[in-house]
Amino acid sequence: MCGRFLFSFDVDEVMKSYKVSKNLCNDIEKGEKFPGTKIPVILNQDGKLVIKDIYWGIKYGSKNIINARFETVEEKPLFKGLLQSSRCIIPASSYYEWKVKGKSKEKMEISQIHNESMALAGIYGNFKDGEDNYYEAVVILTVPADESIEDIHPRMPLIISKELIKYWLDPSITNIDKQKMLEANYGQNFSSKNCEGLQQMSFL
Repeated sequence: MCGRFLFSFDVDEVMKSYKVSKNLCNDIEKGEKFPGTKIPVILNQDGKLVIKDIYWGIKYGSKNIINARFETVEEKPLFKGLLQSSRCIIPASSYYEWKVKGKSKEKMEISQIHNESMALAGIYGNFKDGEDNYYEAVVILTVPADESIEDIHPRMPLIISKELIKYWLDPSITNIDKQKMLEANYGQNFSSKNCEGLQQMSFL
């Protein structure tokens, strides 16, 4: 899964790197990003790439759904049609996962060896909250973890390679080639490091 990530860029840097035409963000600061907050998202709007801040997570009863499995996302009513029409990327420096060690857990930072920026795959849409108010939300798509990091967690975010960003964000493509996306994801090199030491876990 992906429950936190690091955004260490200025928005202007992201716009230049991803050839984004318009900045619709209100105020995105550098630092660790958490579910339930607004995060920077790049999407195709009327044929041009824009960056905007969107709420991370879909409010579903008492839960906040922050991830969706890439393999089965089309089967879930909550995400109906979003893979076909509402794909986006979330620019990140790295993401965090917690590796279980006995009764403790170790916070690990995972990044790409040769890239400063990771393009995390997402889908977004408009949803209703408990009071029937509409809001825009994004979830991060996940896949089985690459073998180099599967000892940390069995799943990881789907990471779009630079060569496939244009393809992924093209709204005219409604039938994404999943095998192509997966092959590119696992063709990248990942590294991990302990970034916080061990924390005690509670099994109560």
